[in-house]
Amino acid sequence: MIPGGPGVAAIYPPTGSGMLMNATGGFTNRLAFYCTAPQAAASADVYFGLNWTGTLLASLNPSQTALGENVSGCDQENYCPYREAGVDFSGSAESVIFGGATDRVGHAELMLGSMSGATVPELPSLALFEAGSLIRVIDSIAEHWHYHRRDAAASVPAIQ
Repeated sequence: MIPGGPGVAAIYPPTGSGMLMNATGGFTNRLAFYCTAPQAAASADVYFGLNWTGTLLASLNPSQTALGENVSGCDQENYCPYREAGVDFSGSAESVIFGGATDRVGHAELMLGSMSGATVPELPSLALFEAGSLIRVIDSIAEHWHYHRRDAAASVPAIQ
């Protein structure tokens, strides 16, 4: 079973011995994911540059997992169980190569550390956005509750 339940995607190397992920905005500090490797060893190498160039910042070799057909709760699925795997590193990375034999290793729920780049809002503006959204939601609930309160029995408490 893929972590996150039905409908969550996992990646499996379709050919060769790995899959490349480029993150043009970069990410810092951490790479984490869930991995299943019942039939072959898995790996992940984090690089400073795009297309696995530049300095190798971190390597991760998750342990091999049991074959799912022999594991309780996996419902005879070979790509099960998934285990958490992660690695911390210093600096900014722009690519990861996920290694594993063709159709023998699965990676799911990829989590990148701190994202860099212009697409991530600054904390103060994000906080203002969230505060504004929260106020609108509270106002909407209060209006809805107050409207129904007028039509409800007298036992409904009033908004203070």
